[in-house]
Amino acid sequence: MQLLFPTDCTSAEYLKGKLWLTVEPPACPFCKAPSGDCQQEPCGLVRHGFYDRVEPEGTRIRRFRCPSTGRTVSLLPAFLLSHRRGRVKSVEDTVAKVEGRQREQRERTGKRLAQFQLAEWLRPDIGLAGGLRWLRPRLQVVQFFLLCVRSLYPQQCPPSPEAGVCEFRVFFGTGRVLAELRRLAECELHRLPRPLGLGPFEQCAAALGEPFKHNSGLDPPARGP
Repeated sequence: MQLLFPTDCTSAEYLKGKLWLTVEPPACPFCKAPSGDCQQEPCGLVRHGFYDRVEPEGTRIRRFRCPSTGRTVSLLPAFLLSHRRGRVKSVEDTVAKVEGRQREQRERTGKRLAQFQLAEWLRPDIGLAGGLRWLRPRLQVVQFFLLCVRSLYPQQCPPSPEAGVCEFRVFFGTGRVLAELRRLAECELHRLPRPLGLGPFEQCAAALGEPFKHNSGLDPPARGP
Protein backbone atom coordinates (compact mmCIF):
# COMPACT_ATOMS: atom_id res chain seq x y z
CA MET A 1 0.00 0.00 0.00
CA GLN A 2 1.23 3.49 -0.79
CA LEU A 3 0.70 6.62 1.29
CA LEU A 4 1.73 10.13 0.32
CA PHE A 5 4.74 11.71 1.97
CA PRO A 6 3.66 15.38 1.71
CA THR A 7 7.10 16.95 1.51
CA ASP A 8 7.82 20.39 0.04
CA CYS A 9 11.32 19.45 -1.09
CA THR A 10 12.36 18.77 -4.67
CA SER A 11 13.65 15.45 -5.91
CA ALA A 12 17.22 16.80 -5.82
CA GLU A 13 16.84 17.89 -2.17
CA TYR A 14 15.26 14.57 -1.23
CA LEU A 15 18.11 12.66 -2.86
CA LYS A 16 20.90 14.86 -1.54
CA GLY A 17 19.58 14.75 2.02
CA LYS A 18 18.68 11.04 1.86
CA LEU A 19 15.41 11.97 3.48
CA TRP A 20 14.10 8.40 3.31
CA LEU A 21 16.38 7.71 6.27
CA THR A 22 14.59 10.25 8.49
CA VAL A 23 10.95 9.59 7.56
CA GLU A 24 8.84 8.84 10.63
CA PRO A 25 6.18 6.10 10.53
CA PRO A 26 2.65 7.39 9.86
CA ALA A 27 -0.51 6.26 11.57
CA CYS A 28 -1.17 2.63 10.71
CA PRO A 29 -3.85 2.48 7.96
CA PHE A 30 -4.65 -1.13 8.83
CA CYS A 31 -5.04 -0.92 12.61
CA LYS A 32 -6.44 2.64 12.41
CA ALA A 33 -4.18 3.75 15.23
CA PRO A 34 -1.22 6.16 15.55
CA SER A 35 2.17 4.52 15.45
CA GLY A 36 2.89 2.96 18.85
CA ASP A 37 -0.76 3.16 19.98
CA CYS A 38 -2.15 0.04 18.29
CA GLN A 39 -4.18 -2.07 20.70
CA GLN A 40 -2.76 -5.28 19.22
CA GLU A 41 0.68 -6.64 20.10
CA PRO A 42 3.24 -5.93 18.83
CA CYS A 43 2.01 -2.42 18.14
CA GLY A 44 2.70 0.32 15.61
CA LEU A 45 4.31 0.39 12.19
CA VAL A 46 7.94 -0.72 12.14
CA ARG A 47 10.62 0.11 9.59
CA HIS A 48 10.83 -2.39 6.76
CA GLY A 49 13.70 -1.15 4.60
CA PHE A 50 13.20 0.69 1.32
CA TYR A 51 13.01 0.12 -2.41
CA ASP A 52 14.78 1.93 -5.24
CA ARG A 53 13.14 4.10 -7.89
CA VAL A 54 14.41 3.88 -11.46
CA GLU A 55 14.11 7.65 -11.83
CA PRO A 56 15.51 9.86 -10.38
CA GLU A 57 18.46 7.51 -10.10
CA GLY A 58 19.50 6.77 -6.51
CA THR A 59 16.12 7.69 -4.99
CA ARG A 60 14.76 5.34 -2.35
CA ILE A 61 11.27 4.97 -0.88
CA ARG A 62 10.87 4.15 2.81
CA ARG A 63 8.72 1.15 3.69
CA PHE A 64 7.01 0.20 6.93
CA ARG A 65 5.26 -2.97 8.11
CA CYS A 66 2.30 -3.51 10.41
CA PRO A 67 3.28 -6.34 12.80
CA SER A 68 -0.37 -7.10 13.54
CA THR A 69 -1.43 -7.72 9.94
CA GLY A 70 1.91 -8.29 8.18
CA ARG A 71 0.99 -5.74 5.50
CA THR A 72 3.44 -3.11 4.27
CA VAL A 73 3.21 0.63 3.61
CA SER A 74 5.50 2.75 1.45
CA LEU A 75 5.71 6.53 1.73
CA LEU A 76 5.76 8.08 -1.74
CA PRO A 77 7.14 11.66 -1.85
CA ALA A 78 4.67 14.14 -3.31
CA PHE A 79 6.97 14.91 -6.27
CA LEU A 80 6.99 11.31 -7.61
CA LEU A 81 4.41 9.52 -9.74
CA SER A 82 2.74 6.39 -8.42
CA HIS A 83 3.61 3.14 -10.22
CA ARG A 84 5.22 5.03 -13.08
CA ARG A 85 8.74 6.34 -13.47
CA GLY A 86 9.30 10.08 -13.54
CA ARG A 87 8.40 13.17 -11.56
CA VAL A 88 5.12 15.00 -11.15
CA LYS A 89 6.78 18.30 -12.09
CA SER A 90 7.95 17.02 -15.49
CA VAL A 91 4.41 15.88 -16.36
CA GLU A 92 3.00 19.21 -15.16
CA ASP A 93 5.52 21.18 -17.24
CA THR A 94 4.63 19.15 -20.35
CA VAL A 95 0.92 19.90 -19.98
CA ALA A 96 1.65 23.58 -19.27
CA LYS A 97 3.71 23.77 -22.49
CA VAL A 98 0.82 22.25 -24.46
CA GLU A 99 -1.66 24.72 -22.95
CA GLY A 100 0.66 27.65 -23.71
CA ARG A 101 1.18 26.52 -27.30
CA GLN A 102 -2.58 26.06 -27.81
CA ARG A 103 -3.24 29.53 -26.41
CA GLU A 104 -0.71 31.09 -28.79
CA GLN A 105 -2.22 29.18 -31.72
CA ARG A 106 -5.76 30.34 -30.90
CA GLU A 107 -4.60 33.95 -30.62
CA ARG A 108 -2.89 33.77 -34.05
CA THR A 109 -5.31 31.65 -36.05
CA GLY A 110 -8.40 31.08 -33.91
CA LYS A 111 -7.81 27.31 -34.16
CA ARG A 112 -6.31 24.60 -31.97
CA LEU A 113 -3.41 22.37 -32.88
CA ALA A 114 -4.13 18.68 -33.36
CA GLN A 115 -2.60 16.28 -30.87
CA PHE A 116 -0.25 14.80 -33.48
CA GLN A 117 1.12 18.29 -34.19
CA LEU A 118 1.81 18.79 -30.50
CA ALA A 119 3.52 15.40 -30.31
CA GLU A 120 5.78 16.26 -33.26
CA TRP A 121 6.61 19.61 -31.67
CA LEU A 122 7.43 18.19 -28.24
CA ARG A 123 9.12 14.91 -29.19
CA PRO A 124 10.49 15.04 -32.76
CA ASP A 125 13.20 12.59 -31.65
CA ILE A 126 10.88 9.57 -31.32
CA GLY A 127 8.64 9.94 -34.37
CA LEU A 128 4.91 10.56 -34.62
CA ALA A 129 3.67 7.27 -33.19
CA GLY A 130 6.14 7.40 -30.30
CA GLY A 131 5.33 11.04 -29.62
CA LEU A 132 1.62 10.32 -29.40
CA ARG A 133 2.20 7.38 -27.06
CA TRP A 134 4.35 9.67 -24.92
CA LEU A 135 1.98 12.66 -24.91
CA ARG A 136 -1.51 11.18 -24.69
CA PRO A 137 -1.29 9.56 -21.23
CA ARG A 138 0.28 12.69 -19.76
CA LEU A 139 -2.58 14.87 -20.98
CA GLN A 140 -5.22 12.35 -19.93
CA VAL A 141 -4.02 11.75 -16.38
CA VAL A 142 -3.56 15.46 -15.65
CA GLN A 143 -6.92 16.49 -17.10
CA PHE A 144 -8.74 13.75 -15.20
CA PHE A 145 -6.91 14.54 -11.96
CA LEU A 146 -7.79 18.25 -12.21
CA LEU A 147 -11.42 17.32 -12.88
CA CYS A 148 -11.54 15.04 -9.83
CA VAL A 149 -9.93 17.54 -7.45
CA ARG A 150 -12.16 20.35 -8.70
CA SER A 151 -15.21 18.12 -8.09
CA LEU A 152 -14.06 17.23 -4.58
CA TYR A 153 -12.94 20.73 -3.53
CA PRO A 154 -14.83 23.26 -5.70
CA GLN A 155 -14.33 26.14 -3.25
CA GLN A 156 -10.56 25.68 -3.26
CA CYS A 157 -10.06 25.53 -7.03
CA PRO A 158 -10.42 27.95 -9.97
CA PRO A 159 -14.11 28.57 -10.74
CA SER A 160 -13.86 27.80 -14.46
CA PRO A 161 -14.71 24.17 -15.34
CA GLU A 162 -12.23 24.41 -18.23
CA ALA A 163 -9.31 25.51 -16.04
CA GLY A 164 -6.05 23.77 -16.88
CA VAL A 165 -2.63 23.59 -15.30
CA CYS A 166 -1.79 27.23 -16.12
CA GLU A 167 -4.98 28.54 -14.47
CA PHE A 168 -4.39 26.33 -11.42
CA ARG A 169 -0.84 27.64 -11.15
CA VAL A 170 -2.06 31.23 -11.12
CA PHE A 171 -4.83 30.42 -8.63
CA PHE A 172 -2.49 28.66 -6.17
CA GLY A 173 0.49 30.91 -6.85
CA THR A 174 2.94 28.05 -7.41
CA GLY A 175 4.74 26.38 -10.28
CA ARG A 176 4.26 22.95 -8.68
CA VAL A 177 0.49 22.85 -8.53
CA LEU A 178 0.00 19.10 -9.01
CA ALA A 179 2.03 18.35 -5.89
CA GLU A 180 -0.02 21.00 -4.08
CA LEU A 181 -3.26 19.38 -5.24
CA ARG A 182 -2.06 15.96 -4.10
CA ARG A 183 -1.55 17.34 -0.64
CA LEU A 184 -4.96 19.03 -0.75
CA ALA A 185 -6.67 15.76 -1.72
CA GLU A 186 -4.42 13.50 0.36
CA CYS A 187 -7.31 11.77 2.15
CA GLU A 188 -8.97 11.00 -1.23
CA LEU A 189 -5.94 9.82 -3.20
CA HIS A 190 -6.84 6.14 -2.91
CA ARG A 191 -10.07 6.93 -4.75
CA LEU A 192 -8.18 8.62 -7.60
CA PRO A 193 -6.32 6.65 -10.27
CA ARG A 194 -2.57 6.42 -10.58
CA PRO A 195 -0.11 7.88 -11.37
CA LEU A 196 -1.25 11.12 -9.68
CA GLY A 197 -3.68 9.35 -7.36
CA LEU A 198 -2.87 6.16 -5.46
CA GLY A 199 -5.80 4.02 -6.60
CA PRO A 200 -5.87 1.28 -9.27
CA PHE A 201 -6.08 2.19 -12.94
CA GLU A 202 -9.55 0.64 -13.27
CA GLN A 203 -11.04 3.35 -11.04
CA CYS A 204 -10.52 5.95 -13.77
CA ALA A 205 -12.72 4.03 -16.22
CA ALA A 206 -15.24 3.17 -13.52
CA ALA A 207 -15.58 6.83 -12.57
CA LEU A 208 -16.30 7.64 -16.21
CA GLY A 209 -18.92 4.88 -16.40
CA GLU A 210 -16.96 2.89 -18.98
CA PRO A 211 -15.51 -0.63 -18.79
CA PHE A 212 -11.75 -0.71 -18.32
CA LYS A 213 -9.79 -1.80 -21.38
CA HIS A 214 -6.33 -1.19 -22.78
CA ASN A 215 -5.84 1.23 -25.67
CA SER A 216 -5.27 -0.65 -28.92
CA GLY A 217 -2.69 1.93 -30.03
CA LEU A 218 -2.11 3.50 -33.42
CA ASP A 219 -1.47 0.31 -35.37
CA PRO A 220 -3.50 -2.65 -34.03
CA PRO A 221 -2.63 -6.04 -35.52
CA ALA A 222 -4.67 -7.20 -38.49
CA ARG A 223 -7.43 -9.69 -37.85
CA GLY A 224 -6.87 -13.27 -39.00
CA PRO A 225 -8.99 -14.97 -41.64
